[in-house]
This record gives sequence, C-alpha cells and structure tokens, in this order.
Amino acid sequence: MRPGGPQLASPCRQHDLLLALGSISPPEYTARRMAQRLTWMTSDDVGPSGSICAMFIMRTGMMPQPLMLAAERESAVYGDMLLANTIVWNETRVRGPTLSLGWWLSYASHELRHARFVGKIDDDTYLHIPDLSALLRHVHAGVSPSAYVYLGVLTYYPRLFDKTMHAWGLNQAWNVGKWCRSNDLTLPAHLKACGPSGCGRCIGPFIFASGFLIVLSQPLLASVAFSPSLESEMQVIATDCD
Repeated sequence: MRPGGPQLASPCRQHDLLLALGSISPPEYTARRMAQRLTWMTSDDVGPSGSICAMFIMRTGMMPQPLMLAAERESAVYGDMLLANTIVWNETRVRGPTLSLGWWLSYASHELRHARFVGKIDDDTYLHIPDLSALLRHVHAGVSPSAYVYLGVLTYYPRLFDKTMHAWGLNQAWNVGKWCRSNDLTLPAHLKACGPSGCGRCIGPFIFASGFLIVLSQPLLASVAFSPSLESEMQVIATDCD
C-alpha cells in the first residue's frame, strides 16, 4: 500500500532521526494543532535541529477550494503538515482517523526509513518530550536493529466494540462483554450495525492499540505497512457504509 496523490514535502529530513511522529488531525481542528505547536512541539528535541520530527496528517480529498487554500497556507506557514488527498476531507469520525493512520504508516514506510521509530498520536495528545526521548533511546540501545518493538497502551474489546464498550485489562474486558456473550446482541435499526439476521453474540475480547500514542520500530512498521492485509483492510473500511 503506497499513499497516492501529491502531498507537501515531509519536514523530517534529519539524518539522525530518532522518531518521526504523525499527529492525525481533521481540517477543522486548527485550535488543536496550534495547541500542540505552542506546547510540547517547542521542545529543543523537536524540529529540524532535534532528533524528533512531528507533523500533522490532514485528509484533504475532495476538499472545497477555499478550505484547500487554507490548509495549504497553514502548511506553508508552519511547515509541519502532510496533506493526504486520497482520503475524503469530511470522512466519518470512525473511518477518517483509521484511514489516516493507514495512510501515515504507508507514507512513513516509504519516505521515512531513516527514522528509528515511527509514531502516531491524536491531535489532542500532550507529550512529555524529555521522557519520551529518553525512553526511546534506552529501548533502541537495548534491542537488536531488527527487533519488532511496539510502545503504547493496549486495551481490549469484545466484537462490536464501538457498541459494547472496552476495557483497560483482559479481566475487565471479559466482564464488560459478559452480557452479550450469553445473549444475542440487538441494536436499534437506525444504527445499521447488524445484518438482517442480527448481530449474534459477542466474541473476543481482542487486543487493541490505543491511538493516543502508538510507536513502532522501523522493522515492525515495515512488516505492517507492506502487509497485504493492511491494504485490504483499508479498502474495506474506505468502501464500508455507516
């Protein structure tokens, strides 16, 4: 899966790049982007002279011309944005972030191979850069260059997790899904979450990476981004109907 269409040049050109970090941000969340620019992104370790490169991933496909011009102006002023024009700008809250994440992982796997780690955050996440930098350096020094490394919080979900809640641990997840593992799950028709035969019973729980901070080592990123499963899943999500 390779991200298609033109996008502004990546600001991550450091030769010794510890972390390339993508913040998934819809077009309308200008205030959130500015909050990050004015707080943790001012750290000495972030930017062209630092070892961490941070940028915003904005979906701009089929965006009206006035909004597109505004996005391009913002990118030109701050130099920290990638415009993903293969993802519809007003995608749904469920599909939009997921498609943007897939786009970012694919982009990073092709264009940012010089980064030791590649990460993803939400645009309302605050990072303590000194601690994050120290942790990544410690991990990098202690593992093989070919090691698959994941750093982040894991949660657990039963099937239909967006309608049946989630849990921070496995035991809690079993308890959360107890009611729908023993009974058929029924939802109002307007939610369109089930087929004609209903939803059936919950299965799982399944482990799930929490999106407010995901960090992958370069070998793990390549394994995910170049997997046929990623492209297949992104195509299913892109064509699915709410």
